[in-house]
Amino acid sequence: MGTIFKSRKHSILVIFAVIFAICVMLFLFLSTQSEVKAQEDKLAALESQYASVSEENAQYEHILNESDEREQYEYQARELGYGYPDETKVINVTPGK
Repeated sequence: MGTIFKSRKHSILVIFAVIFAICVMLFLFLSTQSEVKAQEDKLAALESQYASVSEENAQYEHILNESDEREQYEYQARELGYGYPDETKVINVTPGK
């Protein structure tokens, strides 16, 4: 009769060990998936930032490649807020910009 209880205790311990191992693996899987999702979100943000910077660089390269120096000077002056004397300046004051 002692062997029946030993095998039953052994079976119960094995079942609990298997359940515990499954829970640990499930936790590790879910935490890894969470990290992957966070990295994918970070990658998407960096890719959009890269696209906007690339577009800005393309605009500057276009300006640098133009042969008309007057247009380059005018662009730089407008970036600094200068304009022609007879021009009317319009300033866009939008909240959040």
